[in-house]
Amino acid sequence: MKSRFRFASKSADPADVGRRWLLTSGIRASLAMACINGRTVLAAGCTDPDNLSGADLALRKSVEYTDLSSDEKKTCRGCGFFKAGSGGCGTCQILSGLVSATGHCTSWSARAGVP
Repeated sequence: MKSRFRFASKSADPADVGRRWLLTSGIRASLAMACINGRTVLAAGCTDPDNLSGADLALRKSVEYTDLSSDEKKTCRGCGFFKAGSGGCGTCQILSGLVSATGHCTSWSARAGVP
């Protein structure tokens, strides 16, 4: 009796290998994008720019505040001016309103005791 299961041989069809690579690459890319988008959504959910005054918006612009830091070592979470809140948000002694723990600005200063 023949087995219902076929084991791949060393001489697999190149088209099958290409399809597998394409499928696994697509799945990996989709998962990576989902993680990045999830992080961005969490970061962007802290402050509604419509609720900030013109002066607050100007201050954020002058210190180049962004909800998502380009340097993982220099996020608001590791800044001495940041006080953690809930849901990945917190307050900053420099900026008004909530800021993202994953954010960054040019006034960033390492929190004491954090390398």
